[in-house]
Amino acid sequence: MRLKTPNYRFYTIGTNWQEGNTITLFVDILEGNKKESSLYLNGEPLKDIGSTEEKDHFGYTGEAIIPITYGLTKLSTKDNQVEVFTIHFHSVSEGTPSYEGHMRGTADQLTKEAILKIAPKEIGVYSMIINGESDTHYVSASRRFAIVKGTPVGEPIFDRVDSEVKLSSVSIRGTMVNAIGKEVEGEFTWNTPDEEVNKGMAYSWTFTPTDLEHYDVVKGKSIVWEEEKGPEVPVEPGQPEKPTEPSTPEKPDNTTKPNDTIKPNNTIKLNKADMPKTGDITNLGVFASMLVSSSGALAVLLGKRCKSNKND
Repeated sequence: MRLKTPNYRFYTIGTNWQEGNTITLFVDILEGNKKESSLYLNGEPLKDIGSTEEKDHFGYTGEAIIPITYGLTKLSTKDNQVEVFTIHFHSVSEGTPSYEGHMRGTADQLTKEAILKIAPKEIGVYSMIINGESDTHYVSASRRFAIVKGTPVGEPIFDRVDSEVKLSSVSIRGTMVNAIGKEVEGEFTWNTPDEEVNKGMAYSWTFTPTDLEHYDVVKGKSIVWEEEKGPEVPVEPGQPEKPTEPSTPEKPDNTTKPNDTIKPNNTIKLNKADMPKTGDITNLGVFASMLVSSSGALAVLLGKRCKSNKND
């Protein structure tokens, strides 16, 4: 779509559209030949208000909510082409109460506290828009966010029991708080009040907020009759193992000193096989024969020697 005037821009209120949403298209007719400038926050380009890490849904607290965790006091444009800005909050979906909040000022006036004063509190879908223009330039950025029912957090308290009684006889109470720690009024009840309490069993309860328009009902479970625990026996630390002592090397049986002379062993030992066996006649005879032969040879030798001496 094109317009006759060359100096215009189209824009929508909100971002992160979902299937089925109705998107309203707006058009600004700008005076003169103004050009779009770039927004910066803390020296970095600002494409969208907030970052992808910041959530788009916030639980109701009864206080004003903005989709950023910081102020805009460090907001700027390229070469300071725009120095005065306008912050807008608008409701952007059906069923959201009509809301508009505006403030205008230089960047140093855009503190978080000042922005919160014009921000919405009620459940709905909103858009936060930053606009600014000078004689020669304009800037714009936006962020779509939703305020949804708050979910209280906390745990009930009750008198512990040590016998089988009905849940209805166990008084249950406690405090639940919202996302900013503010108490949420309501009532705790047991889901099965006629049930008998058993040791170690968890029983369901419900917290019903007084303000059901803004807060969710919360359900949970708690143990009413705790199981008895025996006394804890302290565990003694294990004794460190003693280091193994080095074994003493064995001394050799025959230690040879440096200057010792080794004497040769000339002793001849007879084997049992060479000795006559007791009761063995064959061996004894052989031994006797050897002895007689030796004696005869000795006698002959002596006789010859005597005869030789006589002839001399």
